[in-house]
Amino acid sequence: MTITTDTTATMTTGATFALDARALSTNLAFIKRTAGMTRRHPQIETLRELRVSVVDGTMTLAYFDYDVMVEVRQLADASDDVAEFHVHFDALATAVKAVGAKGHAVLSLDVAATTLTLEADGMTATAALAPADHIVDAPTLPSITEASSEIVTTGDVLASVGVTTAVARGTDDTLPMLTGVRLESDGRVVEAATTDRFKLAVADLGATNIVEPFGALLAGRPFVEFCKRSAKSDLVTLRLSNVEHKLTADGRQNVDYANHQLAEYRSDDVTIVSRVLDAEFPRFRQLIPGHASASSSMPSITTRFTLDGKSTAARIKSVASGAQNIRIGLALDADGVATVTADGHERFDSEQSRLSTATLAVDDVEHDGEIVVPFAAPYLAAIFAAVPKGERVTVELTNANRPAVFRWRDQLVLLMPVRMAS
Repeated sequence: MTITTDTTATMTTGATFALDARALSTNLAFIKRTAGMTRRHPQIETLRELRVSVVDGTMTLAYFDYDVMVEVRQLADASDDVAEFHVHFDALATAVKAVGAKGHAVLSLDVAATTLTLEADGMTATAALAPADHIVDAPTLPSITEASSEIVTTGDVLASVGVTTAVARGTDDTLPMLTGVRLESDGRVVEAATTDRFKLAVADLGATNIVEPFGALLAGRPFVEFCKRSAKSDLVTLRLSNVEHKLTADGRQNVDYANHQLAEYRSDDVTIVSRVLDAEFPRFRQLIPGHASASSSMPSITTRFTLDGKSTAARIKSVASGAQNIRIGLALDADGVATVTADGHERFDSEQSRLSTATLAVDDVEHDGEIVVPFAAPYLAAIFAAVPKGERVTVELTNANRPAVFRWRDQLVLLMPVRMAS
């Protein structure tokens, strides 16, 4: 496997290019979210700078802070064939906001005056360019030329995977294994999994190519943001490296990143490269009822029914509206009638403690009798909010102390119940 970096840096004496200001604003916001710039504020100035280039009518915005590289491309009508410069990210974002993020905009680059001027709808704002020595000292952008694993799928499928896995992804940075996305293949299918200890989400990437078995724990934020962005792309590609490599920080010094695996995500207008997390993801398949890896002592599913995802999400939101510390009871009585009940107390068996109840339209009912399973309302609502419009969800219950399984398409989410007073 070979990993290459681009060490070319060219400054033009001046250039003007027209572009869509709204697209520029959207792209800057995407870079900020993907790189986590709202949470990490590098003290090194070069790590707060954005690289901008315009080649053959395409403007490329690139950001790299050694953890993640984000590159976004958009159309730009340039007066010069090549324009490359560095500008402080916050300065450019402020300039875009000042002129209004909509309609036609013109960027004018004056290297002699070391300024970038942005004009749109009669408004003008400027941003200072980075000094020339910053371009020399800036870390070069990583890329993977030969990958150990490559997955190709459609943008809409990956977008759905991103929504599902985001439901269960942890956000506690002190537990990095729970903030990531486990990507693995058994040689037949490629699946992504996330968990925050209360929920587990597993989704099939719908890979159009056959890949060798592999496993990797991807950084969660870049993966989820790329999935959201890929919704309008025809095909997207995910690639992994698996050998030692080095990234050149400048022409005189090498920064060694040996044993750090890289993941690359690519669509028509975005390329992301990030480190693969060096952490152990929980063994999740043994928790899935009916899976070959599941424990033989796991209780059997006693109740199964299907319902519409979006209408159920609306019912859950309605019954829990206006209350705090709400638990939701998902119940099926002996006659096969399903209800969702909001309760603010420690028990579900008191009629006086119930805030509201809604009946759910279910079918394909299989059950051994009445069952009530309590869940934290925000968790249950998040699961049904992730279901695409028109999709029906199969709900599988075991007992009040075991996780419930929610399945749709080639995706599933496990949700742990909350403990109630006896």
